[in-house]
Amino acid sequence: MFYRLRKRLNGTRFWWAARGIYRTPPTPCDPHADCTIHTMLGRADFLMYLVAVKSFLRFQPAARIYAHSDGSLTPAQTTVLHEHVPGIRVISAVEADGKAGAKLNSFLLGWRARDASWRRVLDTELWCETPRRMIIDSDILTIQKPVAVLDWVAGNGGTRPLMFGAPLGPPSGPIPESTGTRHIQTVFREKLSAVAAGAGRPAEFYQGATSGYYGCGREVSVTEVERVIRAGMDAGVPMAEWGGEQCLVVYLLSTSNPIRLDPRKYTNFAPEVMPRMNDVAVAHFYGTFRYHAGVYPKLARTAVRELMTNPV
Repeated sequence: MFYRLRKRLNGTRFWWAARGIYRTPPTPCDPHADCTIHTMLGRADFLMYLVAVKSFLRFQPAARIYAHSDGSLTPAQTTVLHEHVPGIRVISAVEADGKAGAKLNSFLLGWRARDASWRRVLDTELWCETPRRMIIDSDILTIQKPVAVLDWVAGNGGTRPLMFGAPLGPPSGPIPESTGTRHIQTVFREKLSAVAAGAGRPAEFYQGATSGYYGCGREVSVTEVERVIRAGMDAGVPMAEWGGEQCLVVYLLSTSNPIRLDPRKYTNFAPEVMPRMNDVAVAHFYGTFRYHAGVYPKLARTAVRELMTNPV
């Protein structure tokens, strides 16, 4: 009960802080660019997404924008997207289901039907028509000019994928197996040698990275997704648990010679990050600490104010 009340209160505070986004001028994308920014989007996350995408587009990345509806977007919300992000492509759930049915085998169709995270990893590949793509969640906020990301979007990173949240040191290998209840990512790392053998890839994993913000070419292809799912299942990893998709994405990126964004500037927000928020360019306000100390609403309000005073 208290959790639901706190969640509702936090949502209301964010709405009050960010509602001005509806009064900001349009921030166009580039529908002819060689990079596409994809987001799996639902009705409940609409305001967060509008702030996320416009806070990024104000720095004029050379990118197309695709929003993939999870089936809950309303016609009014779709209209708002077209008004605020000229050039955006909004993909309906019906369109996405049709393409998936024509392109995926029965095995992958079954995984796609599990939840929106699997739809995200598969559909963003199916709908990508550019050499590079980025996946961003709705709870991302671009606070300052993200120079490294803009360079990668423009093609200056070559063919290497882009990782967010990965440590600056070398990737970790397998960790010792333990007993009892563990998060799927722990189990995945325990079974990493077996997963790697089954997938035909190195046993390397950048712990701390996320599937909520990354860039790739065809490293996360439909073929590689299926190969890693099967390797994980054969190794005893409960891939169907929540977090399985993130393990898969992080593993594929970790073993593809990624460019790792500096975690001091591109960070998953947590209380320990607060003393250095002035240095952060992009923050991922996910999970438990999303509304900690009101940082997310405050920064969202600042981004809205800057969109009003410095239109693109």
